[in-house]
Amino acid sequence: RAERKGVGSSSIIQLHSRTRLKFNRSWSHIQDDATDVVVLWFVRRGCLRIRSNGNECVAREGDFALTKSMQPFAIRCEPDQESMHDVLHLVVPAHDFRRFVPHEVKAGFVVEQGCSRLALAQQIIDGLFGEVDTMSERTEQLLMESALALVGESRDGRDE
Repeated sequence: RAERKGVGSSSIIQLHSRTRLKFNRSWSHIQDDATDVVVLWFVRRGCLRIRSNGNECVAREGDFALTKSMQPFAIRCEPDQESMHDVLHLVVPAHDFRRFVPHEVKAGFVVEQGCSRLALAQQIIDGLFGEVDTMSERTEQLLMESALALVGESRDGRDE
């Protein structure tokens, strides 16, 4: 089950699954659809196996990962031992993302749990997703910008 909420030019998507899912983005996909977005993945249950640029990494429960639509990647979403996969992801236009994270971040970037700024960013995004038409668009946008600022301040997954 996938649920989506738009916040300004970004989208928050909550994905729950009991089966393995796959997402692939190849050079032909990029040529057909040159949409330039960054996807921030907050893994709640299960794991993500991400292949990008010849590398494979794993994001487990509590971890954070990042993918970019302009770089090929393959993701396998795997359920946990209780057959559940749960991920919250934020799709942000790349130009908006670069306002908050101006340094280059490689696709497939994973941060293991423990980064308090990323945890706070996830709480804000969770809160935004849970609100249904009770906040003004301006307040939603300010909260979204705060979450992205926290991601930018947690450069390389370290709280500075």
